[in-house]
Amino acid sequence: MIFFEIIGHLKSIEKAQNFIKSELLNAEFDQIDTCLKGSLEVRSEVRFFDAETIPSSLLVEIDREQLVNLFPLNLLQEMIEEYENIPGRKLTNLEIARKILEYRMKDA
Repeated sequence: MIFFEIIGHLKSIEKAQNFIKSELLNAEFDQIDTCLKGSLEVRSEVRFFDAETIPSSLLVEIDREQLVNLFPLNLLQEMIEEYENIPGRKLTNLEIARKILEYRMKDA
């Protein structure tokens, strides 16, 4: 699944927990890292990992794939929910994805 496509699955904690059960059955929600394959792009492929099983660095190589560690899933979910609930403004999933990546590149 590509990054902007997962935004809709993470707009609430309930949706996120249900979604991640189908992705990582044995990991605790608060222990999952979200990584993007290759680079920080809205169309980058998403990978989820148990945070205890991967290095805690920005750039990670797993099974010969270069990944960028975006955010812990619980933090990503909270950010998406905040963007979803901006009063008087309805952002698309693509807009939310762009804002998160912009934040990651500039502020985080």
